[in-house]
Amino acid sequence: MKISIITVCFNAKDTIEDTLLSVFNQTYENIELIVVDGVSNDGTLEIINKYKAKIAHFISESDEGIYDAMNKGIKLATGDFIIFLNANDIFYNNEVLISVVNALNKHPEIKFLFGDVKCISEDKKNAQILTYENIQTDFSLALNNICHQVIFYHKSLFEKFGGYCLDYKICSDWDFNIKCLVQNKTTALYLQLPIAIYQQGGFSSNAIEICKKERKDIRKKYYSKISFFISINNFLSKHFLTPYKWIGNRLLIKKIIGLCTSHDKYKLNLIIFKAIRK
Repeated sequence: MKISIITVCFNAKDTIEDTLLSVFNQTYENIELIVVDGVSNDGTLEIINKYKAKIAHFISESDEGIYDAMNKGIKLATGDFIIFLNANDIFYNNEVLISVVNALNKHPEIKFLFGDVKCISEDKKNAQILTYENIQTDFSLALNNICHQVIFYHKSLFEKFGGYCLDYKICSDWDFNIKCLVQNKTTALYLQLPIAIYQQGGFSSNAIEICKKERKDIRKKYYSKISFFISINNFLSKHFLTPYKWIGNRLLIKKIIGLCTSHDKYKLNLIIFKAIRK
């Protein structure tokens, strides 16, 4: 089984080497590293050139944003599964890929695998492992996304559903995940292991507003039946946080969404694989 690792970067001289080394240090060897650069001018290209012999495909050209760059990587990928480990991301440890491949070999029907992620604060003072145990129903993805750094997509998913939609600048991966797991009930496996480590970065106020709009549009597209209740839920939690916390469990909105998510027909086509943490 070949794993294609796509790394997208732009002016990432402070982090790109750690990302590359975390790939090269994996104990699993049947990998293909694809690096897509957005014409960096800060010294990133010089670092990449140090490891060019170990990189299967490398391009450096202007693009229309991160998802355009990721789509370019997808077109070059020849592996059975694809993961996006961009600059500022690293694998959790050197055994990640072998653990993933072992799980996939035991479940050959799987087309979408995801695990947990370790998140480091922007100031590097705090870190925590975020788990995705709550991702089990269609509606669990209405408010949450899975980090792209911990998802292994079968190449056929991109062939079937197309690449990332360039209409979204920030949330296209969330759109694609919902398309796979909710709209098309793709068989998925949740591997209860940390896959990657990523450091949080500050969003500009403009980016936050774009993200809010994109999330609203995506919810409307896939969750039209409960989008109204989600909007009210978000409004109350934002503007009336203290009373919202107190009465949250009694809110009709919560009960409606909870009732929807409790039905078997809304369960994701999901297998939970409990692995030994290292």
